[in-house]
Amino acid sequence: MMRLAGMVVAILSTSVAWAGGGEVDPSVYVPYTPRSNPRITAKWGPDALSGINRLRKEAALEVARFSECDEISTSQLSEARSVPPKTWIVVVACRNGRKFYVSRDDVANGARSMMVPKGGSPT
Repeated sequence: MMRLAGMVVAILSTSVAWAGGGEVDPSVYVPYTPRSNPRITAKWGPDALSGINRLRKEAALEVARFSECDEISTSQLSEARSVPPKTWIVVVACRNGRKFYVSRDDVANGARSMMVPKGGSPT
């Protein structure tokens, strides 16, 4: 039993990704599907989901480079800042409360133009 508990701890510790290292727990950006996200699918169309999912992952990986983010907690489409059908903005939230808004252009430019919290900068 103790050996099993040790294995579980080892697995969990390797799957948790701390920001600043560029790694992110894949559960942060579990892909949207038409079934799991019917509202987003209806608003942006089913063909957009693969691009939105890719942006959510890429945005999380970019934000993980910022020392101001202690750990990525979510990477979600910001419906308030996005404009259907092609302008997608992803909000990446950190456990310490910091939020980063990331567009496709931000990812393409290596996050140089990403909106960063006050005083923030890439590591």
